[in-house]
Amino acid sequence: MSSSIPQAFKSLHITSAESKSDHEHIFEVSYEYLSKIKNFEDVKSFHNCIVALINMDKYHKANILLKEVPKEVSDQLPVEKIYIYYKLGLSSKLNEVYENLSNDINEIELRAIKHILAQHSYQKGDIFKALSLYHELITNNQKIDNELDLACNERAVISQITNHDKFNETSKILSTITDENSYDLLFNNSLIELSKGNLEKSLELLNIATDKCTSANIDSDPQEILMELAPMKLTIAYIYQLQGNISRAKSMLDDDELKNVNDLMINLIIKNNYHSLNKSSEINLIHRDLDYQYNLHHLEQKLIKSQHQTLLQNHLLLSYQSSTISKNSSYLSNASIEKYLKSFPGDFTPIIYKVLLALQIDINDLINIDYNKAISRKLFKYISNKVENDDLKITAAFLLNSVNSKSGHYDQSIYVFEKMTNELINESRLIPSVIGSLINLYETLNHSSKLNQLILSLIEKFESIPQNEIFDNFDLYNLIKVIGFKLINLNDEENANKVFQILKSTGKEDLLIDSISSKDSSKLLPVNSLASSTDVETLLETNIDSLITKPTTSKSIPVSKTDKEKPNKISKKTKKPKFSKHKFYKPDSEFNPEKELDSERWLPLKVRSYYKPSKKDKKRSGGHQGIVDNSQSQPQPQSSSASKSNANKKKKKKGKK
Repeated sequence: MSSSIPQAFKSLHITSAESKSDHEHIFEVSYEYLSKIKNFEDVKSFHNCIVALINMDKYHKANILLKEVPKEVSDQLPVEKIYIYYKLGLSSKLNEVYENLSNDINEIELRAIKHILAQHSYQKGDIFKALSLYHELITNNQKIDNELDLACNERAVISQITNHDKFNETSKILSTITDENSYDLLFNNSLIELSKGNLEKSLELLNIATDKCTSANIDSDPQEILMELAPMKLTIAYIYQLQGNISRAKSMLDDDELKNVNDLMINLIIKNNYHSLNKSSEINLIHRDLDYQYNLHHLEQKLIKSQHQTLLQNHLLLSYQSSTISKNSSYLSNASIEKYLKSFPGDFTPIIYKVLLALQIDINDLINIDYNKAISRKLFKYISNKVENDDLKITAAFLLNSVNSKSGHYDQSIYVFEKMTNELINESRLIPSVIGSLINLYETLNHSSKLNQLILSLIEKFESIPQNEIFDNFDLYNLIKVIGFKLINLNDEENANKVFQILKSTGKEDLLIDSISSKDSSKLLPVNSLASSTDVETLLETNIDSLITKPTTSKSIPVSKTDKEKPNKISKKTKKPKFSKHKFYKPDSEFNPEKELDSERWLPLKVRSYYKPSKKDKKRSGGHQGIVDNSQSQPQPQSSSASKSNANKKKKKKGKK
């Protein structure tokens, strides 16, 4: 995003220091005066301390100082206070300060606070709040903020909303500025086109933006130019990847200049995207190279919500595949899972791995189709044992459905989802994902009578749900909408009108529902805008096989008799022995088999010419009764020289080695 926050911060007329040591000196002197002479009640010395700590990026220490001074003193510096909470990710405290702002705050400080709050909302995923704040700043701007910066920030937020299911009329661009020389504006416009799916248009804007950026920064430091160009090049590589042009995407990410960017976040995205293009079996090496745990910790305040979610999902997946995560991992604790579900509602990723690890099912078991029956039995037994946690039970049901889909036998899945759905309807607690899965199963198996019965019972339940609950629950609203369209396909217009009337009564702005209710499609997008720009001839020339992704299949392992008798037991594969680190391979040119290999290596040890029996062996063959001399029956070594040297060796008396 643009530099509106630093500009607003500088406009507060804060005296700057020349180096970090100067800031440290300012802090030490001011803190000494504030704490020992003024007893933490002097605004000017407190202001000097806070600004010095902010310039040194010591936000935790600044937060401690905020707690030391009285509230009436800290409240006189709302911009600095909110900025510290923003850098530390303390959302509740930040919002508390914003809501309790005094009425006599000046316009510059208020705009600076709104900039901070908008950027914080954008980072935390509250994109509609961020856009609302930028619209306020654009509408009320009296040449305080740079219009181009506001336009760039507004478009950065809209690029995240356009691909969002909640996109509506309030998500339109308000800023009218169109500076064709601004590569930042071009870049953000390309992101909007990318989120809409217009890959060619996005790529065109990105190429123009990179050219503008290069020419505008031709006299700048090379590292600064790379920092400006890196996000654009990464986006170009991503578009190539979406288009299936893997070779061009790899060449972009392999660029030496791009790898030399001195930025932790950009380096992580480069590695992450590059590994996603390579089909490597070295999972452990990839996991170590990406080092998600370190990067997620250090980039916590830089990553936006969607980026953090994707990287965390990748971390859990690689940890599971490399067997480096256990069921006692901190990522799978109840507190961590609760926090994850609160941040990313509807994403059960950590619960999936918690169930799999609890049942001792590894990635090889999931891939091998011969273990599907055993895994499904484990999952079915796990669900049937009355698991107290609903999230664990629902996640296990989805896993069971996934395993059943490989074999095409859905008896267990239907039984589980029917039981769950009936319990939810009786408790007036509808979970759209569970109900949607059962509807999908009925449609897959052509159980039309059961499907009709389920839909009728759901309509009856929808009518009893309060309108505000449907309005607030986005997933429930969409479930009701989907069922309405299914009823239209079933030619049941009477019940379809009932469903659409329930949605319309919520008062939610929905052009599709309004057009169905009024039977007027003039407000909807024209059909031409929904059609692809690719012509028919290009589609006919495309090889269909290149568009079909081939599933990765494991080599089938024959099932033994014992496996058939005990299908619920999953046998663990033994790991291959590792070579010692002291062993090494010699090149062929240095290896001489005649000198380095023993010519008698094929003979038993005791009949080799150089064999020397131990004292125990001598005592055993020392003339006791019952001992038979079998030297005649054993094959003799054929090398006379070896026997001669052996005889000479026997004359020498040596100590025990």
